[in-house]
Amino acid sequence: DLRFGPEPITRQIHREARYYYEMHAALEPIRGGSGGNAACRLLAGTIESRLKSTFERLFRLLGLQYPPKDMYAAYLAVERGRGDELSTAVDFLDSILDHNLKRVLLPLLDSSGHLSSRGRDLYGIGQLTVEAAIAEMMKARDEWLVCCAIAAAGELKLRDLTGEVEKAAAGWGPVVEGVTRATMLALAH
Repeated sequence: DLRFGPEPITRQIHREARYYYEMHAALEPIRGGSGGNAACRLLAGTIESRLKSTFERLFRLLGLQYPPKDMYAAYLAVERGRGDELSTAVDFLDSILDHNLKRVLLPLLDSSGHLSSRGRDLYGIGQLTVEAAIAEMMKARDEWLVCCAIAAAGELKLRDLTGEVEKAAAGWGPVVEGVTRATMLALAH
């Protein structure tokens, strides 16, 4: 029975959606260009985990603006991904969401692979190289993500990212410092 004004929730939904599109844009090149390296696989797995958490947060936020039980049911249907059930959930969301939320959220449910182009159209998120994606992940406010990105830079011998590695390590604790030392050694050889 809590009442919220729609503006703060809508703003947060847009922030979360943008984050989802950004993380997806970083995941594609890392997954495709990792060459089976352990640190890159770990980074890709971490990004996938962050995407899943973001998706769940989006539905929780929707539950603050729309009937919570309906949003939860839609979330479960989308998560299961079964044909008819998924189609019904998408149709339901299409009928209940306002236009601005529809254009941002419904592409997240589209399995056709157009998510990257939608991120570009909505938020100006461009296609990234492996190096650019790893550099972006090093700027995250997530210590584990930063560690994984620094380790991936070292594993792939991305010497052009040496300065980014040093910047990324600043202000974090001993875990990031240890990964940074190992990466700097790998980049030096």
